[in-house]
Formats: sequence, structure tokens, C-alpha cells
Amino acid sequence: MSRLKILLPLLALLASALALVVWSTAPPAVVPADAAATRFSAARAMAVVRMVSERPHPIGSPEAAAVRAALTARLRALGLIVTAQPGVGAGMSSGANPSWRAARVENLVAVLPGADRALPAVAIMVHTDSVPGSFGAADDGIGVAVALETVRAIAAEGRPARDVMLIMTDGEEAGLLGARLFFADPARAARIAAVINVDSRGTAGLGTMFETGPGSGGLVSLYRRHATNRFAHSAATFLYHQLPNSTDLTATRGLDIPALNFAFLDGEFDYHTPRDHIASIDPRTVQSLGDQVLPVVRAVARDPAPLARGADGVFGDAAGIVAVRYPAWVGWPLLIVAAALAGLAVRGAAPGPTLRAAAATLWIAVATALAVRAGYALTGVGDDWGEHHRIMAAFGRYEAALGLLALAVVLVAAVALRRGGPRWPITIGCGLAGALALLLGQPPLGVAILALAAGLLALFAFARPVAAIELRAGTLAVGLLLSLALQIVAPPLTLLPLWATLAAAAGAVAERGIPGGRWIAAVVAVLPFAYLLVFGHAVLLALGIPTPEAVAVFALCAALLVLPLAEGPIGGVAAAGCALVAAVLLLAFRWGAPTERHPALSQIYAVRDAAGRSWRVSPLERPDDWTMRALGADVAHATMTLISEDPVWRAPAGPIALPPPAIRVTRNQGWTTLRVAPGSGGRTLRLALEVDRALADVSVEGVALPGFAAKPGTWRLRWQSSGDPVTLRFRAPRGTRLIVTAGEWTERRLALPARPATIVPWLGSDRVIVMSKAAWRLK
Repeated sequence: MSRLKILLPLLALLASALALVVWSTAPPAVVPADAAATRFSAARAMAVVRMVSERPHPIGSPEAAAVRAALTARLRALGLIVTAQPGVGAGMSSGANPSWRAARVENLVAVLPGADRALPAVAIMVHTDSVPGSFGAADDGIGVAVALETVRAIAAEGRPARDVMLIMTDGEEAGLLGARLFFADPARAARIAAVINVDSRGTAGLGTMFETGPGSGGLVSLYRRHATNRFAHSAATFLYHQLPNSTDLTATRGLDIPALNFAFLDGEFDYHTPRDHIASIDPRTVQSLGDQVLPVVRAVARDPAPLARGADGVFGDAAGIVAVRYPAWVGWPLLIVAAALAGLAVRGAAPGPTLRAAAATLWIAVATALAVRAGYALTGVGDDWGEHHRIMAAFGRYEAALGLLALAVVLVAAVALRRGGPRWPITIGCGLAGALALLLGQPPLGVAILALAAGLLALFAFARPVAAIELRAGTLAVGLLLSLALQIVAPPLTLLPLWATLAAAAGAVAERGIPGGRWIAAVVAVLPFAYLLVFGHAVLLALGIPTPEAVAVFALCAALLVLPLAEGPIGGVAAAGCALVAAVLLLAFRWGAPTERHPALSQIYAVRDAAGRSWRVSPLERPDDWTMRALGADVAHATMTLISEDPVWRAPAGPIALPPPAIRVTRNQGWTTLRVAPGSGGRTLRLALEVDRALADVSVEGVALPGFAAKPGTWRLRWQSSGDPVTLRFRAPRGTRLIVTAGEWTERRLALPARPATIVPWLGSDRVIVMSKAAWRLK
């Protein structure tokens, strides 16, 4: 067989899958503004995006109040009953250094009355605030627009069977505080039959349904029956719940409310930055969300019957690639079918070579993790979000490089299995990849484990040649075992390895018993391989830049389909070419410079600490040259309370003549009242309470903070308002030592040299912060 004939099925598989991915992930065309009133039109919705994103509107700001006023007027014009819900929301942040957050918020609750007002409502939840410095066009202007266009279209059909409620929360960016306030009342929660939340993790791309609430099986069924341009995966909903990420829907956990959560992930470079403005929005993304949200809300609103409850099951929806849903137990017969096909295809395979092929398949996963970790090191990007931003500017290039590294690993395995014997060069190569990663500053323990595991697997797997039948047997054994393990512990994840194993087993049967079976194997592999690429893209975006090892999981599943087709004498050359191109793509990040379209992020503050000393400060891990110059002389790396959990760059600055926050403590009949008032009208106060004894019954502005200061130590609270004081009340034993440090983020702007157009301020940069500190021994 000629080299070309050997390679053609593999090349056809790769090209077809990539083409299918590009075609299926393109957002839908925009429905024009003159379309029927009952249709969702992104062209109409974009007017709302523009209205709510004229200026940054963080919690407590006059701009946030103006956005709520404009929305109230528009909602009333649509015939909805609008109620303001002011109050205090409080909750604990997630992450490595959790702290309590609280704020005065004002939600808007709007209701389109249904025919039977006693029926529980279907609710659409979005948030109206932005992060400081961002216009919030995508986050969450798109969500607000989708909600208004959805309720407008439903109202155009006549009165629905049940109420349609819009929960427009304040303070989502400050810690889900508006949603926490709304759902703190059990009576309000009981009025809701289902929640549809719409949020953002980017500025473009397909709308994705990535999370479900408890008992949402009926809601998922309605979604799949009525929504178009669906993009949803049970694996995503399972994985999301394992992550510390949160949206307003997190506030409903524990309330037994069926729910669907929607967002979009592409265009993350502009997310939470000054570039999240109307010009960065792709109207097709708005249409993509509307095509999914409106049909499911309409279906629930029209039907007065109680919403069916049940498990989500296993499902996958990616237009043009897969549209499947079944109960979790169906995975067992599918697994049996896959095992039967595999047994038919590889009967007579020798155990020893089969075991080596299985080890080679596992080596692909481990070596891919090692390769992409070394590749990430080549970028020279640090570990904070500002550094990751450099990769987001060209995420497609980064993603392509990781994919090429994974393909290079597969090709190396194919050549080694066919020839046998090059195990020592491969083992040495694993060691060199690990050494490169370590030299460039990657985590030593993780890299060392990967390099050692890859080397040991290579020594065993590539000792001798493996025939095609044993190669198929080894890959299928790994696929079956992985599918079995996930079917036992996490059925929603089985869609990834199980369907790849089914396709690989069917291809193996065809390859063994049908002329031209190699082409059949490539054809049946196209859909599952394309699905792995689509879902892998979403996972890589969701997990973030510094977790390239996620690619290894998809490389393992893809190896079931690709490895048996990846034979041929030019595999080594192709592998080297893939690795070289990937290295060039990744090194470009190291030497790339910011542009006006993709500017660098800058954070710099002026701080007067509690001792009265003044500083200029940047919390970024690697500030750009302009920021370092703006800090001034004598820049040092040091830790400053309340500015960052990590060390910051700081330099002495001129005096700051602003009054600091005032701290006052009073005692009355065993209760202690701590009141902190901003001295300069700042809307954000950060408090650190250091106690040597446990406090009890702690509340902030009357809202309980369960567990706050429940043991000695330092406890932190961030308070946000329109410039109001904050009051904490608690019980403390007599003799308790209480030290309070308060930092006020004032509205005063720091005078700085002009920034180049290639650098933009980020997350409330350029503010003046004043601090104060006081201590008591409570009597």
C-alpha cells in the first residue's frame, strides 16, 4: 500500500472533523428588527444592550441607578409590573482565599401576569451591574437584552398561562449579592417553578447551556424539544459543579428549583475589561441565546401543568455533530454493545502486545499533559489573570498549538508501535520536555510526576512492534475501561469516551472484515472526533489558560479513533513538524507586544496605609513598563493588608490628604457594635477583623453572617454601598482583643502619566485608597 493511501483516511478524518467544527460552532444569522413580533430578534435586542452599556455601572454607582431607571421604564412600557427590591445581600466568596461580602443592593422584579396568578412563575434571571471600569455590554447587557426580548415576544402572543418573572439582580459582580437577597426569602423562592439564568464569560460565540438545577429533567426535555441552535452537554453540567465558579444561579442551590444556566465563552479577551462595550458584541451571539431561551421559557409559560421533575440524564447537543439524550442507565447496554463489537474486531489478539498498546494509549494522555505543560511554559505567561490576558488575545493560536502538540504525541506513538525499539529516545524526550518545563518555572512536583510516568510507560509500551490487531485491542481496552469507570462514578461524562469507543469498535470491525474498511473506520470516527474537538474547546475556555492539561483527556479519547489510522513511514517527520509549528506559535506569545485592539491590562492605586504612609501600588504579578514607571522610584515587592492576598509592587508616594474611614466600637449588654463610616464617600470598604476569641451571632446591617469569626484569627469583609457606613453587631466574650483595619476605596482618581493606547486600566484601577486601624480590649 502506498504512503498516500495509508495516510488518506487519517487526513480525511482530520479535515472533515475540523470543517464540521467550524461550520457547527458558527452562531446563527441575526433575525431582523422587522420580523414577526412573536420571534426573537437580536436586531431588536441590541437596542437594549446599547441602552444598558453606555457607561460602566458597578454596584452602588449613580450609573447603576440610571440603568435600573431606564429598565424600569422599558419594562413598564411592555406591560410588566415592576417592583424595586432594596436590601442587604451577603455571602461568602469562593476561591483559594474566601472572604465575606455584603452590600446594599436594589433588585428589579418584573412580572408579566399570567392567566392563573396562583401558579408558580417561570423566571428569567440576569444581573444589571458591571465590574468597575467595564461597560458591561456582554456581562450582562446581553443577558438583560435576551430577557427583555424574550418577555416582549411572549407578551406579543397574548397572556401566558402562568406568570413570567424577570429577576434583575444587583451586585452579581460583587458576590451574587442581589440573588442572595432575593432567594433568602423562602416565600419568594416558592413562587418560582423554574429559573433560566443568562450570564457571560466572554463577548462572542455560541450560547451554551452549561448548568442545570435539581430535578431539571423535565426542563431539559422542554429545552431539547423546543430550542433551536442548541449547545449543551451533560458533561459540562457535571464538570461545572466540581468547579469553584459561580453565577447568580448559585444562590438557588439547596432550594430544589429546576433551572437552566446559559452563557457564552468566546471573546474572553474583552471580558471584564473596558473593551466590553457595544462595539465588541457579536449580535449573532445574542440570537444564539434567544433561540434557546425564548422557546423554553415560552413552553413553561404556556403550560399550566406542573413541570415534570427527574434526572437530567446523559445528553449532548452540538448542531450538526450530535443531538442525543438518554437516561443514565442506557450507558450500560451501550457499553455492552461496544464490548461486543470490540471482541468481534480483535478476536485472536495476543495479550502481551495488546497490553503494550494499552500502555501506549495511556502514554498518549500522560505525554500530552507533559507536552502542553512545557508548551504553556514557552509562552512566558505568568499565573495571574492579567498575564493570561495575553493568550486570550490570540486564543485560537494557543488552542491550535496545543492541538498540534497532542497530534505530535499521537504520531510518535503510532511510529513507535509500528517499528518498536525507539523507547529510549522517547523516554529521553519525555525527560527533556520535563526539564524544559522546570527550567521555565513550571510547578516542579507535577512536572516531575508527568515526566516520570511518561518515561516509564514509554519503556514498556514501545519495547517491540505491535501489530494492527493488537493496536486496536489495546486502544479499545482502554476506552472500555474508561467508559466503565465513568459509567459507575459519573455517567454524565460517558458521552466522551463511550461514543468514541463505540465508533472505534465499529471501525475496527469494518477494517477487519470489509474491503475498504479503513475508510469506513475514518467515516464513523468523524462525528465523535468532531464532538471531542468542540467540547474540548469549551472546556479549555471554561477552565482557563493555566490548565492546558485538560487537553490530555480529549487526546486520550481521540487516540481511540486516530491512533489505529495514524500509521505510515512519514509519521515521525509529521510529528516533528507538528511540534515545531506548535513551538513557534507558543513562543510568539513570549515576544508579542500589545496592540490597540489587544491592549495590556494595568492596575495601579495610591494608598495611604493605617500608619499614615503613602504608596503607589500595583497588584499585578508582572506589571508592564508603563505601570512600573508610574509607580515611581524604589519599587519593591511586599505584602499590604486589604490590597491583595498576594504580594504587591509598591513604591513611596507623596502625601494623600483625604480623611480615612472612621472606626467606632460600642458595647451594650453583651452585644458589641462595630461601625465603620467612609471618610471620603467611598462606595467600597474592606474590613479585616483580628480576634483572639470566637465571636457569635455576627450580623452586618441586620443580615446574619453564619460562621464569620467563629474562631480566633483574621476575618475579612468587603462592604459596598452608595457611600453609606457599615455596622456589624456580634457577641464577644469579655476581654476579647479586637483589631480592626479598614480600607476605603474612594472615588478620587489618581493623577498618572498618560497611558499609551496599548494599555488600559482594569477593575477599578487608578483609585485612591485610604486606610485606618484601631484596637480594643472589650470590657
